[in-house]
Amino acid sequence: YARRTASALGRYTLRDTYEAASADALGYEVRYVRCRCAGIAPRLGYALASSLFTRDRNGRIVPAAPRIGSAFAAEYTARLWLPVAYQSDSRIARGVLFQTGIRSLVNTYKEFSPEVKLAFHKR
Repeated sequence: YARRTASALGRYTLRDTYEAASADALGYEVRYVRCRCAGIAPRLGYALASSLFTRDRNGRIVPAAPRIGSAFAAEYTARLWLPVAYQSDSRIARGVLFQTGIRSLVNTYKEFSPEVKLAFHKR
């Protein structure tokens, strides 16, 4: 379990490093910016879409190429330390999908957590 945890931590660290460097070069936002919209469905849709889209330095919504590309780069870099059985392209695609799914969950948490915290503090 320690090796799996270290491998996952290494992939996430590489992903964040690659993403920050490429987003900076392109002028893209890497942070999650909460939606200014109202209602659960629009906010949830925004949180999920934010895994695939971001804003550029002019505030326009653009595909999050650094975010997706960094996930692929991190998974391919992990081939350096993973056993041969874990180096297939299907495992890499699965890793990218998993990372994107985790990011969607984190974005959803970031979108709704202030209201949830406020509701618990009012009790």
